[in-house]
Order: sequence, then structure tokens, then C-alpha cells
Amino acid sequence: MLLKPTRKNAIGVLYKLSDGENLNRTTVDQYRMFVFLYLLKETNLVYRFKVNTCYSICVICQDLLKDLLFEKFQSVDKMSSIMKVIDLPSLSKWVFGNWPKFSGNSLYPISFDNDITPEKEFYNSHNKWVGGYGSLRKELLNWSIEYLEGFL
Repeated sequence: MLLKPTRKNAIGVLYKLSDGENLNRTTVDQYRMFVFLYLLKETNLVYRFKVNTCYSICVICQDLLKDLLFEKFQSVDKMSSIMKVIDLPSLSKWVFGNWPKFSGNSLYPISFDNDITPEKEFYNSHNKWVGGYGSLRKELLNWSIEYLEGFL
């Protein structure tokens, strides 16, 4: 896929996915990865601000996706069906699971302190983007962007 991951192109891909009757599985998967790549790149911008500092990569991506879908479709049914096609939870599980520092827990992929579980680390970390834990989160985000770019 030679599209640049911009908001306009992401909306165009979402539109194609919404009318995906004639799309083969490979094309759908590429479109899903493209949308996820766009969302990750946008998340890369979001974490630099104090807003949303308590949110994870997945929550920020989910919110960004909802904004895109609402802008384009404004129909809850249509938004819901496209969100099912994109399936961010399975995409993030697949991408994060390939990260060399993956914790082994698909819901909490970052492990900074080996003395506690990744889940407890997540809930103990009030600002998800600072300190050692935040550095790993940024590393995962940047690694995920590069990983998806390798497929597209």
C-alpha cells in the first residue's frame, strides 16, 4: 500500500471497508493495518501533551478511531460494524505480541518491574508516558509503527 497515513487517507480506507463486499481478505487486512498505523502515528503525537497521560496506546487509538468514524458515518450501526472489521484488540495483540520486550500479557504488554505483574504496573502508573514505564510505552509505540510500516 503506497498511501501516506493521513487523516484523509484513513477516512478513505474506512469508507472502502464500509462497503467491503468486493474486497478480498488480503486487502481487508492491509486496510486494517493501514488504519492502525495511522492511529498509532496520531497516538505518537497525542502522548506528548499532558492531556490523556493516564491513557494507554489502545485507549487513545480507540478514541481516535471513534472520532474518525463519527466524522465520516455518523451512524452508530455503521460505526460499530466497521469497528468490528478493523478489530483493534486483535491487531494490537498481534503487533504488540511481536515486540521483543513483550510482557507475555496481551492486555498489558509492557513490563518494567519484574517484581509485580504487568497488570499491576499499569494500574500503579498514573501517568503512562513518563519514567521508565513511560519510556517503554513510547518504545512500544515507535516499534509498532515501524513494524506496521514493514507490512505496508
